[in-house]
Amino acid sequence: MTVVGKGETAFSITLRTGVGRFVAHVLSTAPKSALEGAKLAFEAERLSPLQIRDENKKNFNTDFVAFLTTIFEEGRGVAGT
Repeated sequence: MTVVGKGETAFSITLRTGVGRFVAHVLSTAPKSALEGAKLAFEAERLSPLQIRDENKKNFNTDFVAFLTTIFEEGRGVAGT
């Protein structure tokens, strides 16, 4: 995986399942009046590109392009797979 720049700035990462659970929880527990115009901020993790690279190498012992190619070949490159 090639990291452009320093790669030290972390950004928010959230899985679709985490988003779905959060939305379901909010919709089932908050009154409608509290949700109108509300802004709901959430994040599961905050990682930098360097951390993602290191985690990818540790878990898959490969480069990022090879990892993506494997995911696509297995048919897991489509939302919901």
